[in-house]
Amino acid sequence: MTARVAVLWGLGLHCHSEALAAYRSVGAAASLVDASAFLAGQADLSAYDLLHVSGGFSFGDDGGAGVAFAQELRQGPAWSALVAWLAAGGRVVGVCNGMQILAASGLLPNIAGTYTREVELQPNLGGQFVDRWVRCVGRLPNLPDQYLEMPVRHAEGRVVPASPDIAQQIEDLQLAVLRYVDLGDDVTEQAPDNPSGSQGGVAGLLSADGRVLGLMPHPEAAMSPLQHPAWLVRRRLGDLPEHGDGERLLRWLVGPFLQRDTP
Repeated sequence: MTARVAVLWGLGLHCHSEALAAYRSVGAAASLVDASAFLAGQADLSAYDLLHVSGGFSFGDDGGAGVAFAQELRQGPAWSALVAWLAAGGRVVGVCNGMQILAASGLLPNIAGTYTREVELQPNLGGQFVDRWVRCVGRLPNLPDQYLEMPVRHAEGRVVPASPDIAQQIEDLQLAVLRYVDLGDDVTEQAPDNPSGSQGGVAGLLSADGRVLGLMPHPEAAMSPLQHPAWLVRRRLGDLPEHGDGERLLRWLVGPFLQRDTP
């Protein structure tokens, strides 16, 4: 069955066009959903299998990246509908600002199951907005480990658990499904390979129930091998792949991520 994807746009979310095209390119039935209508409880989530919260600068990052959007979500009519939809089998993925929103709202990683805020995405250790390609190791459920190269574009991407206990549970439950690696393919907390200084090299988190995923790198911006900054060199060496690494991740999102059972 074709995956039905709702891509949020508006209110400062501005990577929706890339995301829409990316999902459609891997065979999903993707459509745009106005973020204002979503927050007002006017979006029919039952018509979708996956909700994609786009990257951008929602509400101008007022009070911190993703914080204002998360507050509007938690305090408005969309919250109860979203929680019920997730319990019925829905899935959510947030990229960059989307991950910041998911963390600030308590949807990610939600280890306690109470939707309290368990991780923060704090400012990058370098104190600067970072826009560069990074290399990550993906440890996604139902897939072998794989290395993925995708771009990041953020100023607040440093994943910081609320307590040592939360940090340990993230490790024990294997929720850090994407981590930054260096040129030797070792997980790193050091710049420039880790653009934020994220603890444990965390670049992506899965919720404890397996229904919500947050990613700081942008898979929708790495769908074609020609988007990679070294594509010309790769072509000259005869090493240009057929697809971008982001496409591999998107195919997992509209396939195994939707189909896997709740732990």
